[in-house]
Amino acid sequence: MKPYKMSGYKPRLNLYRMDPKVTTAPHAEQTEQFFTIDHANTLVPFLEETFLKIRLMQLMVQKNLNIIKHKGVGHLGIKDIKELNHLSAELDEEAVDAVSSLQVLLEEIQTRVKAVAKVGCQIDNLDQGRISWPSKHMDARIQLLWSLGDTVINRWRYPEDKEKHYPIHMLEAQLL
Repeated sequence: MKPYKMSGYKPRLNLYRMDPKVTTAPHAEQTEQFFTIDHANTLVPFLEETFLKIRLMQLMVQKNLNIIKHKGVGHLGIKDIKELNHLSAELDEEAVDAVSSLQVLLEEIQTRVKAVAKVGCQIDNLDQGRISWPSKHMDARIQLLWSLGDTVINRWRYPEDKEKHYPIHMLEAQLL
């Protein structure tokens, strides 16, 4: 297995080597990609920026939902937004603008979620900004963990036990 290389970035231990078994042909059967700690850490700035933008958009979504609710539409869920297009003739200009803004915001959030998935991350909790990556340690499948606010990957877990997290230094200690 060849080490994962980035210009100017050197892995610390064999644990940080990537298993590059990913096919890129469209509609081809893909094998699972396993991330190293170093590779996952390179994605942290992108994830941090993406989740901060998603949080801001979520606040804007809530603001627009409140405008629509105050205009007498009543209880409104995200699934009902498309149905609001049919009501727009009955709504005032502010509510129509809020409906249009909601549609744009929700589409943008969806685009950003897809961008996160495209780099190989799994979103564990969108609201809390929690991400996991498939990885391997000594032939065991594990998941590397990151949460919004973390500067690096500092936790991991076994995929079958999502509740129990371990500090990343435990992996390094097992290699020494």
